[in-house]
Amino acid sequence: MTTHVRRRTASAAKSYILIAPDGTKETVINLAAYCRENNFKRSAFGNVLCGRAATHKGHRIRRA
Repeated sequence: MTTHVRRRTASAAKSYILIAPDGTKETVINLAAYCRENNFKRSAFGNVLCGRAATHKGHRIRRA
């Protein structure tokens, strides 16, 4: 990726709070990158955020 694209991506990233099945909370910045690294589907977390689904692989998410 070029430097310009990396800066634009980083500045547009939003913050989320991810709640694991065991109840631990983790703050995530740039949800798409987090999903790629941890084998989650970004669209499934989008469904949880808007209320169409309760969890994705046991994880809940909300905006920080």
